[in-house]
Amino acid sequence: MNKITTGLLAATLLVAPQVWADEVYKHIDENGIPSFSDTNNGDAEKITVDPVNVQEFPTPPSLPPLKSSQPKPAVSYSELTISSPADQTTFHNEPTISIALALKPELKQGHSVELLDNGAVLRTGQGTNFQLNDFDRGSHTLTARIVDKKGKIYISSQPVTIYVFRHIIQKQNKKAPAN
Repeated sequence: MNKITTGLLAATLLVAPQVWADEVYKHIDENGIPSFSDTNNGDAEKITVDPVNVQEFPTPPSLPPLKSSQPKPAVSYSELTISSPADQTTFHNEPTISIALALKPELKQGHSVELLDNGAVLRTGQGTNFQLNDFDRGSHTLTARIVDKKGKIYISSQPVTIYVFRHIIQKQNKKAPAN
């Protein structure tokens, strides 16, 4: 052992409580390096270790409960989904398309539901049902989100893509009869 290790071991044994060993012996080898043990190997010197002064830490006093002036926990919504129509639904010449959302828990005061079409806000309201009249034909990726008055977004739904087909009736140009 090197001298630092031996010194640390000696210091540990000297300040350690006597529950480790009833007796401590110090032996110096042929190189002059001391070692410590709880057994006597014949030529070891018995060391008297004084009891260690151990003090108990006092139990801290109970703290009063936190006051209600603490900030309220942030509002959290656990679910916002577009429950109807299903993803990849196709509508043919339907004048009204109904959108239904599932929201848990219910909408908090000061919050609004926004329905987005291809990323742009389409409708804003306090309910979870929307009616889209004469919706443009084409592909529409719908999402919903809950926002507060400052525009902070609390939760967004997964996108749902719908397809709207409308017949187009074109007027035919009547050709004048050839003379």
